[in-house]
Amino acid sequence: MDGINKAEMRERLGNLEKIRDIIVGSKLREYDTRFTKIESDLSMWQQEIRDRVEQIKTTLSKEMAAAVDSLEKKISTLSLTAAEE
Repeated sequence: MDGINKAEMRERLGNLEKIRDIIVGSKLREYDTRFTKIESDLSMWQQEIRDRVEQIKTTLSKEMAAAVDSLEKKISTLSLTAAEE
């Protein structure tokens, strides 16, 4: 290792980390904060969409059940009318 022992290598790497943190640390923290906010917003929107889809499914199921019931009544009425003729 060109005369560098493990302790010296760790110290140099630690210094590199400090330099990196000084140069780009604030930007990295800013990006991390922004990504966390975006992740939170997406999670919230995802839940809102799930809730809305569930509402739509419930409404659609009720409307379909009502339409089927109405059609069954019409068919029954037509069957009775046809039977009377």
